[in-house]
Amino acid sequence: MKLNLTLAQKVFVLVLLPLTFQIVFVATLANILVQMERENAQEAHAKDLQSEVNMILRLIVDSGARLVVSEFAKGEGISEKKQTKLKGRAMDEFEALKRLVKGHPDEEAEVAKMEQLHFEIKDILKNAKRHQHDDDKIGLVSDFAQLQVMMNRFSACTEGIIENQQKIQRVKRRAAMKARATIINLLYFGVIFNIALAIGLALYFNIGVSRRIGILIDNTKRMVRGQALNPPVGGKDEIAHLDLFFNKMAEGLKEAARKERAIIANASEVICSLDDQMCFSNANPAAEKIWGYTPEELAGKPLADFVPDDERVRTKEQFLQVRGHENSVPVESRVRKKDGTEIDMLWSVQWSAAEQTYFCVAHDITDRKQIERMKREFVAMVSHDLRTPLTSIQGFLALLQAGALGELTQSGKSSLTLADNSINRLIKLVTDLLDMEKLESGKMDLHLRNVAVRDLFLESAQAVDSFADANAVVIDIQATDLSIEADGDRIIQVLVNLISNAIKFSPQDSVVTLSAKDSEAAVQLMVSDQGRGIPPEFIDSVFERFKQVKKSDAKNRKGSGLGLAICKAIVEKHGGKIGVFSEEGKGSTFWFSLPKKLSLLSDLGSPEQVLSREA
Repeated sequence: MKLNLTLAQKVFVLVLLPLTFQIVFVATLANILVQMERENAQEAHAKDLQSEVNMILRLIVDSGARLVVSEFAKGEGISEKKQTKLKGRAMDEFEALKRLVKGHPDEEAEVAKMEQLHFEIKDILKNAKRHQHDDDKIGLVSDFAQLQVMMNRFSACTEGIIENQQKIQRVKRRAAMKARATIINLLYFGVIFNIALAIGLALYFNIGVSRRIGILIDNTKRMVRGQALNPPVGGKDEIAHLDLFFNKMAEGLKEAARKERAIIANASEVICSLDDQMCFSNANPAAEKIWGYTPEELAGKPLADFVPDDERVRTKEQFLQVRGHENSVPVESRVRKKDGTEIDMLWSVQWSAAEQTYFCVAHDITDRKQIERMKREFVAMVSHDLRTPLTSIQGFLALLQAGALGELTQSGKSSLTLADNSINRLIKLVTDLLDMEKLESGKMDLHLRNVAVRDLFLESAQAVDSFADANAVVIDIQATDLSIEADGDRIIQVLVNLISNAIKFSPQDSVVTLSAKDSEAAVQLMVSDQGRGIPPEFIDSVFERFKQVKKSDAKNRKGSGLGLAICKAIVEKHGGKIGVFSEEGKGSTFWFSLPKKLSLLSDLGSPEQVLSREA
């Protein structure tokens, strides 16, 4: 039966099996050693018991023999002192023997029998001593006969005990030898089994873990080479789960790579890579659609071969500068197509230092460049071919209003006023268009000077004073002593635009408030009205070109939709930031922040960073 174990369970088995065997082995060995110690103790007990019995037998035999020798040798017999010493030794030996057999009922009974016989022999020896002293030969012969019988009985008793103990010694010695042999065999078995168990567990771990990990490692190599992966390793442990997830990941990467190839193959932009010498490594099929060259025709050729001669140096310098950036960098250049025509390309280039490769996405911006050229031509046309005649018409209308051609009727004056307003709006539109072009092309220069915010407010309010009176709106300038470093004329242009818009969208008898707020490095100028406000969805788009909150505003409010866009561009040109706070139905507050001194920007960070902190 195959066990589906986790790695933790396999490690547990790997540790538990040898540990269990070791515990059982040590316990068995300890049990045998205890048994052998018990056998050795019993053998030693038998030896000690045999030794004590022999000693007692020798003492008793010695006592009887001395009595007989003294009688037949006609000696004076055993001295009282010697006899007492022999009796004392015999009693000591019997006490030691009784302590030795304590707890052994059979042996205690035999010792008790021996002790009884000893007492009887002592009585016989005592009588024989007395008869010997009285020179009673008949009594002494009788005592010797009884002594002979009792000595035989005592000898037989001790021989039985000694024989029994010798038997016990032989049995225990054989048991000890058997236990010793068992221990030796057990040690051999334990060593052999332990080695076999270690080898078995190692093979099991190798089959269950190492081999399967090797399959995972091989799968990683196969995935890098794009080869098919090995079959799943199977099982329910962590390795099996890892193999499952790895296969899913490989399938996901394969699918992602397929989609990536499809996207690159069907992309409308040229996607390519260049080596460190700026030679094409590969390109997608869009290169043939846009440039006329197949990816095979581009491979290995330098980019310079496809760039006009007058742009080769600049293009190479731009690509070399990309190496100093971590993110993609835009690069513009012209590319010569296969048919000889030239197109404008915008490259998004990223340098990979690890692969020493440029990764590029090139977009055809020829149409955009053409539109920009048309826009510049249109602005030039507006500037030269439209503005001049409009100015002449405006001057002629001024002469008519002054009565240079005679007094006009009331109807004529009304028509002249309408025409003059229309001419003014056209001139303002032309001026706005020219300002936008200057701002976008970077041709608008700023003439910076230290100006007081109050003076800016006063001049701006005076410029729209008549417009405010016509709409019955009051302009309130709050007191301030702040000053900024800016182009005063351009900031007045911004304020006039914001104030005019505030007047346009304010009800009659309302107030437009001009105020300023100081901060550490910037000054915030605000224009607040009590008009209709701006819906939340339009807050982020009011500064876009030609953007109107309502479609009817362009007609009813007579606006071009460029004013706020120009304000934003001028403020940002000063390194500032512009925005609006508004709540629909409760008015709006347009604000812009300008640095107190533009020279501080290098110390405080970029204009956007400074003013985002102050906003």
